[in-house]
Amino acid sequence: MKSRLLFLLKYAVFWLLLFILGKVVFLLYEHNQSFELPCSDWLRILQHGFRLDLSTTGYILMLPCLVLASHPPGTPRLPE
Repeated sequence: MKSRLLFLLKYAVFWLLLFILGKVVFLLYEHNQSFELPCSDWLRILQHGFRLDLSTTGYILMLPCLVLASHPPGTPRLPE
């Protein structure tokens, strides 16, 4: 059970970091316009985007959670 929760936590952190990295890469790609913004706007972009990232990560985690919940610990696995 502990390993499953750890897997879900790592999976969620992976997606959150990927979304944050995507925002930073986009801001750097659009450097002509982004560097005209003050630092407070950059932080606000990341802050407001983080709520959306959490929501999207929740949707992405739904399927793995359902799969892990449908196979409780101790059930035999299919032979390989």
